[in-house]
Amino acid sequence: NISILQVGGEIPPGTHVRRLEYFIAGPPLEQIRVAEPLAKNGETCLSPQAWEYVKDCVIEGRPLQGRPEYHLLLRMDESKYTFPTIKHAAMENDSRSEKRFRLSELNIIRKYIPSAVFKQIECGTLVYVNEMR
Repeated sequence: NISILQVGGEIPPGTHVRRLEYFIAGPPLEQIRVAEPLAKNGETCLSPQAWEYVKDCVIEGRPLQGRPEYHLLLRMDESKYTFPTIKHAAMENDSRSEKRFRLSELNIIRKYIPSAVFKQIECGTLVYVNEMR
């Protein structure tokens, strides 16, 4: 379970749009806090809880010194699943389009997006602002 708290509602200097922020907390975020620094560039580290969901379909990577309960992924176990099979299943179950904001809702989401990022969305150059926060 996670908890989400929405705060804000003020107009920051240099803009005319009220900003709203949100905080997310809970055990999954604590797991991410521990796992993220354990992985090097290009690696994926999973908490013990996340590992339970994938352990039967992946190959584990190198052991982690000091945090043996966390797991690095090496690759998918191709003897059980192929990439086309996984891709097909993901595409069949992808419901993101049902949850997308419509243009009529743009002013609602604008309150949650920093103005510099919103400008990238408007210009179609969002790829340049992708980052983990």
